[in-house]
Amino acid sequence: MLCNLVAMSNKTGTQQWSGNLVMGNGGGGEFELPQELLSVLPSDPYEQLDVARRITAMAVAARVSKLELETGKLRLKLAEKEHIIHGLQERIGDTESTLQETSSRLSRALDEQVWKLLLSSSILSPL
Repeated sequence: MLCNLVAMSNKTGTQQWSGNLVMGNGGGGEFELPQELLSVLPSDPYEQLDVARRITAMAVAARVSKLELETGKLRLKLAEKEHIIHGLQERIGDTESTLQETSSRLSRALDEQVWKLLLSSSILSPL
């Protein structure tokens, strides 16, 4: 990245900045900074770097805040889904228990019917 800023005095005697910023990996991408931005930049390159650092810190902080907010929303959704899953697991357990009880009663009823048929067939059939 190449930064070329030049201080120029205007008619009122105040300094204004002119220049361009070249970015990229040798592939071009040249653009000029807006005059409004150049007019408020400090003249000292180290102060310019400090301004850039502050801007970057603010941008990072804003992004982190946005990501933290998104994380909070996702955690809320996750908690809701886990609550739903827990409820469904309870229903599955209840249904399995009911199935087991029903299956056991059906098995006993079939056994009784078999014994009744065997008894009635043994009573009816001659020895």
